[in-house]
Amino acid sequence: MAIRPLPPPIAVKPAARGAASELAGRSVSAGAVNVRTWDAGLELDPVKTLAVAETLATFRRERDAPQDVWILVPASAGRAAEPPDAGAGNIAVPHVFVWEPTQQILLAWERLTESRAVELMEAPLEVLLAWAACPRRVTRLAEIAFAADSPASEGHLSFRWIVSHEIQAAQALSADRVSFDHVSVHVAPEEEEDVAETLSEVVGLIALTRPASIATPGRWLQCGAVRVHLSSREARPQESGFPGTAPNHIALRVRSIDEIEHGLNERGIVTVRKGSLGHQLWWRLLSGTTIEFQQADSFEESEIRVA
Repeated sequence: MAIRPLPPPIAVKPAARGAASELAGRSVSAGAVNVRTWDAGLELDPVKTLAVAETLATFRRERDAPQDVWILVPASAGRAAEPPDAGAGNIAVPHVFVWEPTQQILLAWERLTESRAVELMEAPLEVLLAWAACPRRVTRLAEIAFAADSPASEGHLSFRWIVSHEIQAAQALSADRVSFDHVSVHVAPEEEEDVAETLSEVVGLIALTRPASIATPGRWLQCGAVRVHLSSREARPQESGFPGTAPNHIALRVRSIDEIEHGLNERGIVTVRKGSLGHQLWWRLLSGTTIEFQQADSFEESEIRVA
């Protein structure tokens, strides 16, 4: 499945009114917009805070939504990386934007009651809380969208857009870190040929020849961007000598299995390095199903060809 491009982040211009200095006193009326900030232990940038507030109010005016805004943009971009305390019953919503004078990607915070956030963002509270707790992800989405050669023109990368397009956002965030390489399942030797032919002729998978280093009998078939490995072997009630010969598993391709191994081991997860492709790491779940990690450059694609 192709990853659809993200819409561009909202561009914010400096506010036209000269009320930014007054906003440092935490409250100002700017036209029809009542802008207020709250004490979240962050020094605010009044110019950017007022400009973002007016931008949000403009969007909400178009939707006939209330335009009063509790908002702040920290004076230091680094201070925006952690959610500020919005108080009991409230939620601090991150809004990512491009500051037009410098083309810098920045993050603003809006304080909403939980009920109003659900109404304005049109998403369940648990979804809002999950994304609001990860402002670095929101910023990273904006960086990906901003760097794209041909950004999507539909909508803007607002928080409201993100929570209503979770799958698209998650695809973009994970695409440069990890990819689904293959899924491996056991087949009995007597059904191997029939299963492979059925998947190819009926379902549409394409049979491949495997690298010569693969010792376990079986077949490889391509399914879009993902391979299906059929490992031909008798059923075994227990897997001795893990990882042994191709346990049932999924395989993820990552930039560095050293980093993955370190992160798993830090969590107390036992891993095993073994495999015929060179750089492979195995994590066996209590259920017996296994997750394999492959180095992105673990083997040359030229080793594989259509059968």
